Amino acid sequence: MPERWLDGNESNIGAGLWIFGGGRRICVGYKLAQTQLFIAFSRRAYCFDYAATGEYDNLRLQHHVTTEPFPIRATIRSKEHERLIIDEATHFGCLEAAKIPF
Repeated sequence: MPERWLDGNESNIGAGLWIFGGGRRICVGYKLAQTQLFIAFSRRAYCFDYAATGEYDNLRLQHHVTTEPFPIRATIRSKEHERLIIDEATHFGCLEAAKIPF
C-alpha cells in the first residue's frame, strides 16, 4: 500500500525529507536538484523500455544496498528515441566524455 505515505506534502521537498537539511539551513539548491531529478527520471521513462530478465526475489533483494543487481533489461524504445539520446548527449558533451559506442 504505497499510498500510506501520501500526506498532501508530496510536492514539498522540505517536508519530511531531510537529505537537503531543514529550516534556515536547508540546501539553497534543493529546488534545482528536485527539478533535475524529475527531468532525468522522466527521460529514462520516455526513452527506454524495461523488462524483467529473471526472478524477482523480494526476500533476497536488499533495497538499501546500491550494488544489488536488479533482474531487468533496459532497451531503447525506437530509432527516434535513440537519435534523441545521441543528440542530447552530443549537445551536452556527454557522448565524448563517456566514450559510449552507439
